[in-house]
Amino acid sequence: MIVRIGICDDEARVRLKTRQLVEKYLKMYELTYEIYEFSSGEELLASYPQSLDVLLLDITMGQLNGIETAKEIRSFDSTVDIIFLTSLMEFMQEGYVVRAYRYLLKPLDDKKVLKHVMSCIEERLLRQDAHLLIQNRGVFYRIDIPSILYIETKKPGVLIHTSNRTYEIRMSLSELERRLSGYPFFRSHKSYFIHLVHVDRLLSNAVRIQQEEVPVSKHRIRDLKLSMLKLLGDQ
Repeated sequence: MIVRIGICDDEARVRLKTRQLVEKYLKMYELTYEIYEFSSGEELLASYPQSLDVLLLDITMGQLNGIETAKEIRSFDSTVDIIFLTSLMEFMQEGYVVRAYRYLLKPLDDKKVLKHVMSCIEERLLRQDAHLLIQNRGVFYRIDIPSILYIETKKPGVLIHTSNRTYEIRMSLSELERRLSGYPFFRSHKSYFIHLVHVDRLLSNAVRIQQEEVPVSKHRIRDLKLSMLKLLGDQ
């Protein structure tokens, strides 16, 4: 696998430091890679590579900031993992809209850059073969875990909603929750299990996932917010 990484920051010294840190990790693990550098959101959008795995994106840039740039990117690339670089915590809430992978606070800390970039790449490598193999009424289904949007109870089984189809499976939600442990899913309601990566917006009593509103129980809101912050934040 070739790991393709983009670095977009209007400060040349930040791009250089970030590139050096990322290359240090990639070489350490003998990964084949390509790194692309951009000095503005406009340049990134105009010269977007054919495919990117990870994008380290500065938020406070020129006319087109990182959040607006990420919104444009999400209109044509739903799979790239975006790591925001920022000195302003106030932008974190907006990360839900573009499904940011993490935030790294400036000035950049070498260990944290390596930790989060490494974690991101390792998760992508694992996701290449991440799937559920389910037998249902004599038929085997191989469902890619990254494609799962959310799962809901529909007696006598569940509906697994993915990005391209819905599967009706005779299995309990609790069993699926067990099998998906270790992945970023959250039990938002007694009847719903959501994939946090696909959450577009957090509402007062629901989350929005690809135009669908999925219920969140009142007593689970706080834990959901904590899980989202853990997923997005500079932990």
